[in-house]
Amino acid sequence: MKDQENAGTTAQSEKIENFIKQNAAKKKLKRLIFIPIALVLAIVFFIICFVFFFKVKTVSVEGVEKYSADLLVIKSGIVIGENLYSYSEAEIEETLMLSYPYISNVNLKRRWPDKIILDITEDTATYVSEVYGETLILSESLRILENPEINIESVELCRLILPDIDRALVGNRPVFTENADYIIDALKTIGQSKLESSITNIDFRNKYGVSFLMGNMYKVKCGSTDELDIKLMMTEKILESSQIPDGTKAELDVSDPSECTAILGDSANISL
Repeated sequence: MKDQENAGTTAQSEKIENFIKQNAAKKKLKRLIFIPIALVLAIVFFIICFVFFFKVKTVSVEGVEKYSADLLVIKSGIVIGENLYSYSEAEIEETLMLSYPYISNVNLKRRWPDKIILDITEDTATYVSEVYGETLILSESLRILENPEINIESVELCRLILPDIDRALVGNRPVFTENADYIIDALKTIGQSKLESSITNIDFRNKYGVSFLMGNMYKVKCGSTDELDIKLMMTEKILESSQIPDGTKAELDVSDPSECTAILGDSANISL
């Protein structure tokens, strides 16, 4: 009798275990079916939102001064009623920079549910140069911003005398015949000097014979651009000292910072 009772109890336990396992398997199967269905529904929902809800109603322009905001919106190709995510920032930037060279960066901002903002950064005219008889207005990084039909003497910007150039296109940097990285490096160093606002002309034609003018009073011969920061500092100290009388022209040679020399008065050659 006891053996029969034990056998019955075992059989009943097995039935309960099988029932639990079957329920667990059914729940797992439901989860496996539900997850992909939920993903599909979520994807469909987002597609519907993008297609029917996130449509451009407003386009605004920020940070622009040189150009008309309305013209920039038209040129960008953004169309009212199109999807908010139909546009590429890189493509819009390339298009606008090609047509409007003063633009140096375009940041495309999207404001849900229906607004696009074009955040524009413009370059500043910093230098002027004459290339093959043409006047070029240049940015701090030497991008050509415009090619106005005016005499270079009428432009009140620091004048750069540059080495040979193979190509000069508005919106791009000049392509020099030989490597001219020293020019960018030198301009950065000059930009950090107290002398920057006083420098009116810089001659970069000879990599080892760079010189600059400060109005019609001082010419500074730097030699190469090596240790240019030290050479500029020595120039500052000389001009701040009482060694050069007020109103006296001077030609300074700081190419060797340890042994600077100066020619004063009418003997000084104040030209490039």
